[in-house]
Amino acid sequence: FGGLADNSNQPIDIESDSLEVLDAKNIAIFRGNVKAVQGSMVLRSRELHVKYTQSEKRQAGASAPAASGGTQITTIDAKGPVIITTADSQTVTSDWALFDVQQQLVTIGGNVVLTQGENVIKGDRLIIDLKTGRSRVEYERDPTTGKRPRVKGLFIPKKSGQQDKPQ
Repeated sequence: FGGLADNSNQPIDIESDSLEVLDAKNIAIFRGNVKAVQGSMVLRSRELHVKYTQSEKRQAGASAPAASGGTQITTIDAKGPVIITTADSQTVTSDWALFDVQQQLVTIGGNVVLTQGENVIKGDRLIIDLKTGRSRVEYERDPTTGKRPRVKGLFIPKKSGQQDKPQ
């Protein structure tokens, strides 16, 4: 899922039906038809919680950060259904996604389906390390049996002379 790593230093543009800022807790909550765009990656979800830190201390009694003070996003928590698409025609659908900006780690969970063209991978969780570009798909253990279901993948080879279809 290299498209996420390629975009990790790009600005994030978020739009939604509503925005609630809990400034004392450093959380911005976007609700309803959320669309977040970072480079060529697009995330859509029902709700998006953005946690941040203030880079400058507020002046005593100030209700908002100083205009010159910036914020640093620490985590982005998407609540589903979640759909993530990239420029390289990959799509992930899931119940939730958590982007740990500081650790450069993305965890996508709950009924994960990763598709690219006709190729499909299914699991409970997809973990992407944006620093290394390494991805892992896994299933949680069944609490009643203690067994871990197996990850499922379907890969359709290209036919000789076949070109990629535009998505």
